[in-house]
Amino acid sequence: MSLRFVIGRTGTGKTTLIQDEIRKKLEEQPDGPPILYIVPEQMTFLSEYELVQSKGLAGMIRAQVYSFTRLAWRIFQETGGASRNHVTSTGLNMLIKKIIEEHKNELKLFRQASDKTGFIQEVEQILTEFKHYCVKPEDLADKM
Repeated sequence: MSLRFVIGRTGTGKTTLIQDEIRKKLEEQPDGPPILYIVPEQMTFLSEYELVQSKGLAGMIRAQVYSFTRLAWRIFQETGGASRNHVTSTGLNMLIKKIIEEHKNELKLFRQASDKTGFIQEVEQILTEFKHYCVKPEDLADKM
């Protein structure tokens, strides 16, 4: 399997080149290995429609048009990544509350605040942001 990027300015014939090559491969070998055509999200329907409307093609089951999001979803589906159960916000709040209760005596700055309404949600939001921005515990320890 190979990967090929076709890049260039608008109107230089990238789409035509790719679709012509896909049509040629479908005509030569209709039951060959899958052809994945990755396009921007907004172009998936149009690209698939143009391939389906091709004259002389008996079918295009071999050619598959994907956006990056849809391709990622398919990969997760095939590898089992989509079947993982994730902790909900409520579950995360329960875990945070349990951890804070167990380590309340060790807290210096937030001991009194930990009993206030909304504190757990605030900690959850901070932890979510840390995860989003790939902040690791070691990174925080280095800043202290």
